[in-house]
Amino acid sequence: MKKMTPAKAATYAILFFWSLTTLYPFVWVILNSFRERGLIRKDSFSIPLPGNGLTMENYVKAMDRFDFGNAYLNSLLVSIAVTVAVVLIAGFAAYGLVRFRFRTEAA
Repeated sequence: MKKMTPAKAATYAILFFWSLTTLYPFVWVILNSFRERGLIRKDSFSIPLPGNGLTMENYVKAMDRFDFGNAYLNSLLVSIAVTVAVVLIAGFAAYGLVRFRFRTEAA
């Protein structure tokens, strides 16, 4: 097993704290998505527990208001079109690069 150098330990510590600051807002938003509407503004930093403001009402309301099936279909169509275009353009570029005779310098 390799020895942990101070530089490597400092690097790991910096990366650990950076990952916390990166992941915390994501977790905070997910937790707040399960809160009742008024509790988000009132007490947004506590953990929602069953019977204490935990609700699925926000997700039910979002499913009722927005057409997620249509949005998903649109995203799928755009993704497929972009993938086909990129594969075609990359294929043409690769064919051109393989067939092109580059000038070689005399050694």
